[in-house]
Amino acid sequence: MAKIISFQSMKSDLDFKTEKVDFSKDSVLFQEGDTGGDLFFLKKGLIEIYQIRDEEEIILAQIGPGEVIGSLTFLTDEKRFASARALTDIETEVVYQKNVSGLIKSIPPWLETVIKDFVLRIQHMNRKYRDARKLISKYDAQKRSRLNLSKQVANGVNVMAYMMPSTNDSNPPDKIELSFLCARLAKIIGQKEQNIMQILKVFEQVDLIKVERKGAQKLISENDLLSLQNYVEYINQTNILYQRSNNQLLNSDDHRVLLGISKIAKFLNYDPYTRVEMSLDRLEDCFNKVQVGSINWPTVFKAEKLLVVEIDKSEKTKIIKFKPIEVARFIQYDIARQRFENSNIELEEAQIQSLLAY
Repeated sequence: MAKIISFQSMKSDLDFKTEKVDFSKDSVLFQEGDTGGDLFFLKKGLIEIYQIRDEEEIILAQIGPGEVIGSLTFLTDEKRFASARALTDIETEVVYQKNVSGLIKSIPPWLETVIKDFVLRIQHMNRKYRDARKLISKYDAQKRSRLNLSKQVANGVNVMAYMMPSTNDSNPPDKIELSFLCARLAKIIGQKEQNIMQILKVFEQVDLIKVERKGAQKLISENDLLSLQNYVEYINQTNILYQRSNNQLLNSDDHRVLLGISKIAKFLNYDPYTRVEMSLDRLEDCFNKVQVGSINWPTVFKAEKLLVVEIDKSEKTKIIKFKPIEVARFIQYDIARQRFENSNIELEEAQIQSLLAY
């Protein structure tokens, strides 16, 4: 049976001195490029390992109690490959390299070569990981920027509608001409007309707006303004809720399940605007009669976290409560969200930074 060697027993066997060093939250233990050598055994708290590239902080790892940092430079005298910062108040035991210099010098040359080769391989893997994290970070920034641009356009359409000329003295006008709207909006928010038109096309595809074609003209109705306003409210709300649920975004099967739930009102001859209340058993029974495939309960509980449905767990029999029209609208908004995030709208760096702050 393998014997587990603790830090304390190793310290006793090798007879080297350590020093207890505490750091307060946000303290930097060492920075990338510093002369390495000392070893930190984390006794309590959390440490974050990070690098800075192009003025952007890239998180590489989070270290917890019982783990060690500094091992890559302890035996090689290489410079620190990354920086370390205390995420909480922490307690460490530090093994100073000078206290074990004799032990290090006693390492056979062939073993030192193996150790240095191992360190080089680890550093190479870390560089690849860092570069991958940087690409993911840029991709996420693009996704959030496209999403915020869709909000900006939806808000812009509502504002611009009240500034558009009308033929029948209504305010806003009954019909709004899209090309004129896009040209004006592009100048105001500093975006390409084609990007704005692409966003409006997605709104049309998910039925948030209905485009009426009269000859060369494309018109949207005043009635669509409320749908766009509701979409903006959905994005603001779900941005917070998705973060709380660890960004567990809905997928196509989740949309299938929610669509089945929204159809139950019609099956039961309920008004879609009426609040429906039923047991989870009855929900499953009704679902099997209106939708292809079985109900997926993780989707239902995910929808609860996103406030699409409410589940009352105070009774012995759990009761689900929802408004079918709100469930149906949520699906529309969520599909639009995903299409914007994954669209091919290209944004410049300055536009991304501006939209991330929107």
